[in-house]
Amino acid sequence: MYTSYYAESSQLSGSCQKSNEIEAINHLVDLLKEAKVQGIQSAVGINALYQTNLVWCFLLEDLAKPENTMPDQLKADLVSIGLFILKEVGRIRQNESDNLDALIDLNTMISTGLAQ
Repeated sequence: MYTSYYAESSQLSGSCQKSNEIEAINHLVDLLKEAKVQGIQSAVGINALYQTNLVWCFLLEDLAKPENTMPDQLKADLVSIGLFILKEVGRIRQNESDNLDALIDLNTMISTGLAQ
Protein backbone atom coordinates (compact mmCIF):
# COMPACT_ATOMS: atom_id res chain seq x y z
CA MET A 1 0.00 0.00 0.00
CA TYR A 2 2.58 2.55 1.05
CA THR A 3 5.09 1.49 -1.56
CA SER A 4 2.86 3.15 -4.14
CA TYR A 5 3.24 6.40 -2.21
CA TYR A 6 7.00 5.99 -2.40
CA ALA A 7 7.02 5.25 -6.10
CA GLU A 8 5.00 8.39 -6.67
CA SER A 9 7.04 10.41 -4.21
CA SER A 10 10.29 9.85 -6.09
CA GLN A 11 8.80 12.09 -8.79
CA LEU A 12 7.71 14.77 -6.32
CA SER A 13 9.45 17.61 -4.55
CA GLY A 14 11.55 16.90 -1.48
CA SER A 15 8.94 18.23 0.95
CA CYS A 16 6.19 16.10 -0.60
CA GLN A 17 8.39 13.00 -0.52
CA LYS A 18 9.28 13.71 3.11
CA SER A 19 5.59 14.03 3.95
CA ASN A 20 4.90 10.63 2.35
CA GLU A 21 7.76 9.07 4.31
CA ILE A 22 6.43 10.51 7.56
CA GLU A 23 2.93 9.24 6.77
CA ALA A 24 4.20 5.76 5.96
CA ILE A 25 6.34 5.52 9.10
CA ASN A 26 3.49 6.81 11.27
CA HIS A 27 1.29 4.12 9.72
CA LEU A 28 3.93 1.54 10.68
CA VAL A 29 3.90 2.80 14.26
CA ASP A 30 0.11 2.46 14.38
CA LEU A 31 0.27 -1.06 12.95
CA LEU A 32 3.02 -2.11 15.35
CA LYS A 33 1.12 -0.73 18.35
CA GLU A 34 -1.99 -2.65 17.30
CA ALA A 35 0.15 -5.77 16.78
CA LYS A 36 1.40 -5.41 20.33
CA VAL A 37 -2.22 -5.47 21.54
CA GLN A 38 -3.45 -8.29 19.29
CA GLY A 39 -0.26 -10.34 19.29
CA ILE A 40 2.61 -10.84 16.87
CA GLN A 41 1.05 -14.02 15.43
CA SER A 42 -2.28 -12.30 14.72
CA ALA A 43 -3.18 -11.13 11.22
CA VAL A 44 -2.47 -7.57 12.37
CA GLY A 45 0.91 -8.62 13.75
CA ILE A 46 1.92 -10.43 10.59
CA ASN A 47 0.82 -7.47 8.48
CA ALA A 48 2.68 -5.01 10.72
CA LEU A 49 5.92 -6.96 10.30
CA TYR A 50 5.39 -7.30 6.56
CA GLN A 51 4.68 -3.58 6.12
CA THR A 52 7.67 -2.65 8.30
CA ASN A 53 9.93 -4.81 6.18
CA LEU A 54 8.50 -3.38 2.95
CA VAL A 55 8.83 0.27 3.97
CA TRP A 56 12.35 -0.09 5.33
CA CYS A 57 13.55 -2.00 2.28
CA PHE A 58 12.28 0.88 0.17
CA LEU A 59 13.88 3.50 2.45
CA LEU A 60 17.23 1.69 2.39
CA GLU A 61 17.08 1.47 -1.39
CA ASP A 62 16.35 5.19 -1.58
CA LEU A 63 19.22 6.01 0.78
CA ALA A 64 21.61 4.11 -1.50
CA LYS A 65 20.71 6.09 -4.61
CA PRO A 66 23.41 8.50 -5.80
CA GLU A 67 20.82 11.24 -6.32
CA ASN A 68 19.90 11.16 -2.62
CA THR A 69 21.30 14.47 -1.39
CA MET A 70 21.04 13.72 2.31
CA PRO A 71 24.33 14.26 4.18
CA ASP A 72 26.50 11.13 4.15
CA GLN A 73 26.64 10.75 7.94
CA LEU A 74 22.86 11.00 8.24
CA LYS A 75 22.44 8.43 5.45
CA ALA A 76 24.87 6.11 7.22
CA ASP A 77 23.00 6.49 10.51
CA LEU A 78 19.64 5.80 8.85
CA VAL A 79 21.06 2.78 7.04
CA SER A 80 22.31 1.39 10.37
CA ILE A 81 18.90 1.93 11.97
CA GLY A 82 17.13 0.43 8.95
CA LEU A 83 19.32 -2.66 8.98
CA PHE A 84 18.67 -3.10 12.70
CA ILE A 85 14.91 -2.80 12.10
CA LEU A 86 15.02 -5.38 9.30
CA LYS A 87 17.09 -7.72 11.46
CA GLU A 88 14.69 -7.32 14.37
CA VAL A 89 11.69 -7.98 12.12
CA GLY A 90 13.41 -11.21 11.04
CA ARG A 91 14.09 -12.18 14.64
CA ILE A 92 10.46 -11.57 15.57
CA ARG A 93 9.25 -13.62 12.59
CA GLN A 94 11.52 -16.48 13.69
CA ASN A 95 10.16 -16.28 17.26
CA GLU A 96 13.61 -15.28 18.53
CA SER A 97 12.27 -11.98 19.85
CA ASP A 98 8.99 -10.32 20.70
CA ASN A 99 10.40 -6.82 21.03
CA LEU A 100 7.86 -4.72 19.18
CA ASP A 101 8.71 -1.83 21.53
CA ALA A 102 12.09 -1.34 19.85
CA LEU A 103 10.43 -1.17 16.43
CA ILE A 104 7.78 1.23 17.71
CA ASP A 105 10.35 3.47 19.43
CA LEU A 106 12.76 3.60 16.49
CA ASN A 107 10.06 4.32 13.94
CA THR A 108 8.58 7.00 16.21
CA MET A 109 11.98 8.67 16.56
CA ILE A 110 12.59 8.57 12.79
CA SER A 111 9.16 10.06 12.10
CA THR A 112 9.73 12.80 14.66
CA GLY A 113 13.14 13.57 13.18
CA LEU A 114 11.74 13.78 9.66
CA ALA A 115 9.01 16.14 10.83
CA GLN A 116 11.51 18.67 12.19
